[in-house]
Amino acid sequence: MAREIRHDIDGLKAIAIIAIVLYHFFDLLNLSHVTNVSLFNGGFLGVDVFFVVSGFLITSGIIYKLKTDSFKLIDFYKRRFLRILPPLFPVCLFSLIAGYFFLFPEVYLETAKEIINTLIFTGNFRFANSGGYFSMDSSDKVLLHTWYLCITIQFYLLFPIIILLLSKLFKGILFSLSIFIITAALIVLSTYCSVNGNGYLLTQCRIWELFFGGSVFIANNKIQELIFNKRSYLRVICEIIGVIAVTVSIFTGTLTDGSWYLSTSVFTVISTSLVLLSNNPKSILKNGALSVLGKSSYSIYLWHWPILAIAVKWGFDTRFICIISLIILLYTLVYLSYNFFEKKSYSIKTIICCHLIVFVTCFGIKAIKGNNYLSEHIYTEEVDIKLGKPFIQRGNDTVFIYGDTKENKVPHVFLIGDSHLGHFSHYLINVLNKPVYLYGKPAVLSYGPVMSEMKSEYNCTYEDRQTYFELYKDVLSKLADGDKVILSNRWDVQTIPYSRDRNKKITTELVKKYTKDLISDLDFLISKYRNLHFYIIGQGIILKKDVVNCSTVNIQDLFFKGIINEEKCIKTTDSNELYNRIINEALIEYANNNDNVTFIDRDKPLRTEDGLYEVRIQDKPIFTDDNHLTIFGGIYIGEKIFSDIIK
Repeated sequence: MAREIRHDIDGLKAIAIIAIVLYHFFDLLNLSHVTNVSLFNGGFLGVDVFFVVSGFLITSGIIYKLKTDSFKLIDFYKRRFLRILPPLFPVCLFSLIAGYFFLFPEVYLETAKEIINTLIFTGNFRFANSGGYFSMDSSDKVLLHTWYLCITIQFYLLFPIIILLLSKLFKGILFSLSIFIITAALIVLSTYCSVNGNGYLLTQCRIWELFFGGSVFIANNKIQELIFNKRSYLRVICEIIGVIAVTVSIFTGTLTDGSWYLSTSVFTVISTSLVLLSNNPKSILKNGALSVLGKSSYSIYLWHWPILAIAVKWGFDTRFICIISLIILLYTLVYLSYNFFEKKSYSIKTIICCHLIVFVTCFGIKAIKGNNYLSEHIYTEEVDIKLGKPFIQRGNDTVFIYGDTKENKVPHVFLIGDSHLGHFSHYLINVLNKPVYLYGKPAVLSYGPVMSEMKSEYNCTYEDRQTYFELYKDVLSKLADGDKVILSNRWDVQTIPYSRDRNKKITTELVKKYTKDLISDLDFLISKYRNLHFYIIGQGIILKKDVVNCSTVNIQDLFFKGIINEEKCIKTTDSNELYNRIINEALIEYANNNDNVTFIDRDKPLRTEDGLYEVRIQDKPIFTDDNHLTIFGGIYIGEKIFSDIIK
């Protein structure tokens, strides 16, 4: 007997894939500050539509075969994998080949690892443990979108076994009831596991949606009998309501404080289920274009993200020629994928061979640590930091005297900080060469009792904070009237342990509270040493990783330099602007209220008239990563903010 054609399902899949592509397109462009479009911020909910539809269809196929006594577990797995894997291999190979030329070595290495995890269907867990789906550096994860595929395959592996067992144990209403109970239990599990807002990529938090789709199919016949068979007009009404609700959720859906919870997806899941239950033979979604999009949605999903991620990384913008080129490329790849990989049948031997080829290639890339074409075109520096003369020591930490020490000149400047002092070391020691006390310890920020007493470890221990605070007090006690103290830190560096100590998420309110305690800590000793003058170097900008990478490449040497938007390699925005502004404004206010404190705007030398920041000057990069300066950057900025103070 021929299976029923469901035009509404193709329509739902079309709506879902349009939402996902538009969401990813504008999300990547927004993160690169090319656009500022928020209309499709809920487009990620298209994945929820796919989950429910997949659960519905898989359950439909299994139940149909169980009723005809023709279901075989091995055959089910063969059909699923022979459909899923052939279109996936070209995407993996494309990512490796294109990545050799267009991805930075560390991203290329990460891509190889992502492909390995994708092909063993555990990629979603890897992504969950490496910043998550909504992280700022998501564009560096070329196979990020395959998290959905991994969860779906995990469901395919698990669900038919559960159905088989339940069908042996229960019959009739008890069988249906057992599916509903499992679905309810998974909803409870998701609620519990996603309570911290980090469950978007985790199987235990998302698999309930696939089971929910299965439950919808299980309940379908009874609902048809009770409602729609007697009142056929309700099919049309319910479908219209469902389609509108799905569409509205995509345009209005939002994250809660940037995090996903089960409640984020409930409305979309129910709306999708309403369309499926309506089963309208004359579906309003019956449309040729929607049908084509729905049928090819898998290929579109596989190809759109790596193409967008690589394009945006090298300066794609909204010019007509760029958009048309992108559409043509994506259309071509999707057409080839759908017609030559989705619709074609391949043998198990072919699949295994492709698997092995991709695996061996990825392990080879891991062995050479991601070295590729761009490896030879990245700006490098040699660090030469001399060891100073010890002044005060506590444990393994030492305050050194640098500068003109041969004449035994007593320093009248004390520099203290973390790695945001360290990136000025070359300038201070080798270029300025004036007598100073210098003490730096990465990631430590302990100028008072609040920060020094934090227990949570984050790149430093409780003992590190105590030592830092004690050495700070020791040096201050030895300085003479009129001496200068320069504090150069990444002032938000301890927000993570601060939030952990208080068992709270990092939000705007928490950052404000953190900043208030930071100011209190600074004042703890500054208020006691009115005879000293303190200079606070402000919080520096944070860059997106792709901007840093772009700025460190010798662009003129690249064969594809003609397609690069060099503007993004020269100037950028502050990707952490909100939190940085909160901190800097508080530091400025504190300095203005204290005669012995001066605030120094670290990024003033980089700020341009259009409100952006230069990241490449004199054809040399300013930053070595998203927040630390190169030697050249340290000299360039150091000369402008330190020379007058120290001289």
